[in-house]
Amino acid sequence: MSSPPRHVVVLFGSKGSASPGSSLAAETSRLRSLLQEHPRVTVITRGLERDFAGADHLDLAADAPSAVDRALVAVGAGRLHARLRSFPLGRLLNSLGPLDEGRVLWRAARRNGAVRAALKDADVVIAVDAAAVKTAWLARRRGWTPEAYYDHRAASFGLSFGVDGSTVAPTS
Repeated sequence: MSSPPRHVVVLFGSKGSASPGSSLAAETSRLRSLLQEHPRVTVITRGLERDFAGADHLDLAADAPSAVDRALVAVGAGRLHARLRSFPLGRLLNSLGPLDEGRVLWRAARRNGAVRAALKDADVVIAVDAAAVKTAWLARRRGWTPEAYYDHRAASFGLSFGVDGSTVAPTS
């Protein structure tokens, strides 16, 4: 990126509470380096309860499920997904199915006008977990954003460091 980003979107695809990512001491988070330029930050989540002080937070958990998601629940796919999640081969099969967290996040993101607008306005999209990679990749592929990255070290955003790039105390 030749000029400093003016808008960075951070995607959390996992529903659960993400813990701070672990990395080598010498590794620098792409997000942390972007925050040194003081861009506007928008965080997109699906039910992640975390304080993102100084950032706009768009939570997709409150949105009504899509027709596809409602149909999957009606036919019992959620129960099958939960059962398969309990063993390695089942987790692999789940990753290929329609209830994969990445697919669910993408369906929710493309249906939400505010999220689509944020992705289209972003100079950089950072996916902080594997579930967010599909949405970041598709936003880049569709030309909504010029750059997209997967940065597992950014999972501590809001816990280990804040929007201003300073270190903050973890919240419980």
